[in-house]
Amino acid sequence: MSDEAAFLAAIANAPDDDALRLVYADWLEEHGKPGSNFLRAEHELTVLPLGQAEWHAAFARYQSAGKTLSEAWCRAAGRHQAGYWLAVAARSAWNRIETWCQRHCPGLVSVFNLGATAEEIDAIERAIGQTLPTDVRESFAIHNGAGRFLFGDEMLTAEDVVRRWQVWREVEDYNEEFRDNMKSFPERAIALAYTVPGWIPLTSDGGGNHLGVDLTPGPAGTIGQVINFGRDEEHKCVLASGWAEFLADFATFLESGAVSSDNATASAWIDCCRAAMGDRHHHDALREWRQNGRWPPRQSQ
Repeated sequence: MSDEAAFLAAIANAPDDDALRLVYADWLEEHGKPGSNFLRAEHELTVLPLGQAEWHAAFARYQSAGKTLSEAWCRAAGRHQAGYWLAVAARSAWNRIETWCQRHCPGLVSVFNLGATAEEIDAIERAIGQTLPTDVRESFAIHNGAGRFLFGDEMLTAEDVVRRWQVWREVEDYNEEFRDNMKSFPERAIALAYTVPGWIPLTSDGGGNHLGVDLTPGPAGTIGQVINFGRDEEHKCVLASGWAEFLADFATFLESGAVSSDNATASAWIDCCRAAMGDRHHHDALREWRQNGRWPPRQSQ
């Protein structure tokens, strides 16, 4: 084949032919055209085993490469749409987390709830009047919340998400009073407000503070980014580009040995997490680490 249109036509006629996509990637590189990194990263996603840090590294390359390409080209050239891989990324991240728990702290497995039904997840979207990111939906389908697990935060059930979101709608009048105190990292990535309807809580620290996804980001942000927000969260920070990425980063945090918790009981887990965060509130530690380039973590940390 001698031109790009011929490659795309051939892919359309043989959508499962990954070898053809790799030939196309070589052709793109030889002709100085964008897209080869995207195709090669997606190929890695099809062959690497789920539940591995290597899979998530390939997913990061896939997402990064896709940002510079048109959605139309990605749909035509790729094996799957981005939403498909987001769902797979959530499953892979939970696989890593559960594997770590089973090996190092089996008592934690009991805090994971069974998955939510499609109707329970749809009920969130009806209540908030917005569509949840695919990885958030998939995460709820795997586990409909969990006890005090994520850095010691409670992971909310679908019903709790709606309840907490509605509570925040009742205090929107505080935006005028507190707006000048708000900060965003990176700058302009998060709306400078006390609360907005686009912030969807997914965890709770028990004191009115949350980690969640931002569906109405600032001009420098992206839809679905994970942020901290809540009663004590004047300094908000983008912690990940999406929920699946954040779960994978948490898996890396566990796998790095940062948490000393072998055979710890579920009730002792909060103390283990607090120690790993330097006895600070975990939201503060995460924000500081993110600003200093220490989050997401690396295996060597």
